[in-house]
Formats: sequence, structure tokens, C-alpha cells
Amino acid sequence: SLHYSGGNYRCHGYVSAWSKCSYSCNTPDRIQGKWKIPEGTASDYLCK
Repeated sequence: SLHYSGGNYRCHGYVSAWSKCSYSCNTPDRIQGKWKIPEGTASDYLCK
């Protein structure tokens, strides 16, 4: 998972059982357009 700290997004956790995640960036790629909400989602708040 990515966590924001000190102006950077850093990966915390492990990629596999033997290697730790070492990814970090300060300008992550953003998704353009609307979010895709799964049809099984029951929350009315997300669909507004």
C-alpha cells in the first residue's frame, strides 16, 4: 500500500515473501475520468 509522508508516496509492505517494496514517488499518476464503482456496492453515498 502507498502512504503519503514528507511530500512523497512510499510503498510499505512486501512484494513477495522475500523482497520488500521499495517504490516511492512524489507525483503519482492520476486516473482521468469518472470512478468505476462495482455494481454490487450498496452504499448510496458512493453513487451520488
